[in-house]
Amino acid sequence: MLITDLCAKICNALVHRDDMIQGSESEYNACKNRKGGALVNTICKVLDNATAGEDFYLLLGDFLDEFYRSDKDTKQKMIAEEPRSRSFENSREHLSFAAATAHNLINEYSIPVPSWVFKKQYYHVGKPFFGCRAKGNLRLLFMYSSPSEFKHRNLFVDENVLKRV
Repeated sequence: MLITDLCAKICNALVHRDDMIQGSESEYNACKNRKGGALVNTICKVLDNATAGEDFYLLLGDFLDEFYRSDKDTKQKMIAEEPRSRSFENSREHLSFAAATAHNLINEYSIPVPSWVFKKQYYHVGKPFFGCRAKGNLRLLFMYSSPSEFKHRNLFVDENVLKRV
């Protein structure tokens, strides 16, 4: 991917976030339905769209934005559906990361736990995954401070990995 393509994606994502933050509910829904600016509203759709070539972490950010502004029933629906089986060979950490995200949000918001979160395929095996391509002491910090839902899937990230500004 060219750096200009990446910059365009980031700028596009930021424009849509600004629309949601500054606008009213009707403007939020208009932004949500705009072509190219549709929000992902389930963890399953995050993985589907990532498999189709979209950036996993941008999709996850959009999912989190929508999740945090939803009521408890909607939050439960956003996590309940198990991701469809597809070829995730190149993104095993995405599967694990999505399950860890769902597990963390479930615990934080006291949502009933869907059984898919604990299936073997949603655990990262092999070498540990470190967010931010961490090296040296940053790895130690991530090993210490990662949320437990990520740690037991062999994913080591910042403790604020799911926090939004």
